[in-house]
Amino acid sequence: MKRNLPLVSWVLYDFANTIFSMNVVTLTFSLWVTLNNGKSDLWVGAANVASAVLVVLAMPLLGVWSDAYQRKQAYLRIATFACCALTALMGVAALCVPGTGGRVLAGTAFFVLAFFAYHAGMVFYNALLTSVSSEATRGRVSGFGVAAGYAGAIVGVLLVLPFEKGRLFSFPVPGLFGAWEPVAVTPGVDGSLRDGPVDRDVNFDYEVKGFEPAGGLKVRDVFDRAAQMRFYEVSWKGVPAGSEVRRRRSGWGRAGTFIPTGILCLLFALPCLLWVKEKPGPPGKAVGTRQAYAQVWKSLRATREHPGVLRFLVGKYFYEDAISTVTIFMALYGAKVLKFPDESVRYFLVAAIAFALAGSLACGFLTDRWGPKKTLLAVLAGWIVFLSLAAVNTDARYFYVLGPGLGALLGALWTSSRPLLVTLVPPERQGEFFALSELTGKTSAVVGPILWGAIILLTAALGYSEVNQYRCAIGSLVIQIVIGFVILRRVPDLKPERGKGIVR
Repeated sequence: MKRNLPLVSWVLYDFANTIFSMNVVTLTFSLWVTLNNGKSDLWVGAANVASAVLVVLAMPLLGVWSDAYQRKQAYLRIATFACCALTALMGVAALCVPGTGGRVLAGTAFFVLAFFAYHAGMVFYNALLTSVSSEATRGRVSGFGVAAGYAGAIVGVLLVLPFEKGRLFSFPVPGLFGAWEPVAVTPGVDGSLRDGPVDRDVNFDYEVKGFEPAGGLKVRDVFDRAAQMRFYEVSWKGVPAGSEVRRRRSGWGRAGTFIPTGILCLLFALPCLLWVKEKPGPPGKAVGTRQAYAQVWKSLRATREHPGVLRFLVGKYFYEDAISTVTIFMALYGAKVLKFPDESVRYFLVAAIAFALAGSLACGFLTDRWGPKKTLLAVLAGWIVFLSLAAVNTDARYFYVLGPGLGALLGALWTSSRPLLVTLVPPERQGEFFALSELTGKTSAVVGPILWGAIILLTAALGYSEVNQYRCAIGSLVIQIVIGFVILRRVPDLKPERGKGIVR
């Protein structure tokens, strides 16, 4: 067990950081900004673009330094502690800063920095893959990490759900409720009232004073298409006229998920920070800031020395642009187009993540058997098919089938792409090239959210319905993945063979 401790610890880091990406990036931040505070999708896109710009500016520098000074583990610790602290500060700002404008501005600023720190940590974490695996096992170890990451996303959603809703599934959690307050008096024995809106408040429990349980009340949230808002609809039967209907806050709302998310990320990341030791490499030379940026351009030119690296980075630019945009706007798409309530969005994503976990595990073994290139191309072909179906079918019922399929493909994507880059570059320069890979992804992340928003605005100006606006946006993502697929077909297929290293 002691011999496997570094491997288990490295895998647990994926478990930890996917809690952040799921709870904050995919699920909560975009909904908190738009539905709770009335900002547009472009605000969400701008926040992600700002974070991406920071990554573009800093990642090459950090990657070169990590190789030159052999300090990947030290930099990983700094980035991880920063990400967790800034995530918690998002919650402090969201719950404590007065006024919508100041609250959203402060929360967004902390999000931008936390997301930057998250990506900084991924550069050093990915580069530590060679310290916990051999050439013959790299694919499956990468798959274990991705699978653990998706398990972390499921666990993270379930652990922070009580802080948002005040209950886990239907079980109330003590200490997360407010005091009862009157909201209406029943005008008759049977009737209903509308209270809310849901999307601008934390959740509520309802009761009729003096009646148990809930005094014959039924509560559901309904979507008002004219107001573009969800409201609580409270109905009753057999309740005497003049009875007092009361409500109480249940949980801390979406903003209440940020602090526990930061704590959970740090808790599960600690084993990697403590027990993964960086494999010694050739001693590096001291590198200054100017030299480090000069090294970036030297690295780009050096891609000619390592066949397929530049082509891989360009292909990755296109497919990662599309898939990163999907993860950013997935929750908004479910809420705005499919009209899913919050709980349906969460359970839909949990189901997709469960399939992502299975997909990453299966893809790890396929990567070792087929090689990372063939596996990655097969995964991208699946993305093309499933996203095309998603563009054609916007009925919510279809997405209970498409969602798990896309989840499995998402897990498989990251499992096969990391080992492919490892096969194309020498071990002593992996931090440098993983930084370039992250730079490629974040450069596309500057374009992706803006392109998505521009397509939505343009098609709206042309008079398209909301459904057709999103169909066009998804169609643009399919085109980008097709371009990435075509480019990657000419990347060398360097498959590692057990005991023989990489066959070139």
